Formats: sequence, structure tokens, C-alpha cells
Amino acid sequence: MRGTLKGEPIARSIEIGEEPWFQNSEFDLLPFARSLLKTIDFFAVDPDGIKRVAFRARKVPGETLE
Repeated sequence: MRGTLKGEPIARSIEIGEEPWFQNSEFDLLPFARSLLKTIDFFAVDPDGIKRVAFRARKVPGETLE
């Protein structure tokens, strides 16, 4: 990644691993919500620290999506 952060130039590499990158979780988790999977691991990039942050989403029994 290259650009500026808080007015300072940055150039960093982030190892992504095997998990998918979901930066916009509201949009990116829709296929998971509609699937039969019970959990999904993914990562996003923290825009303040420009670092990889791991997440796990899980479905909670009894909730209905419309």
C-alpha cells in the first residue's frame, strides 16, 4: 500500500494469508449470510494503522434475515 496517512507518506506490504479480504463487511458478508456456513474468517485493513485485522463472523441461531 502506498499513499499518505495523517499527512505522512507510507509504503507498506501486508501479508494477506488464506482468508478473504472484506473491507466493507455490510456488503461483503451478504453471500455468507445467505449461505449454509455457520462461521467465516476474514480480514480487513485498519485504515488508521494500516495493519491487517482478523475477524470471525458467526451466525446466531434464531435470527431471521429478510
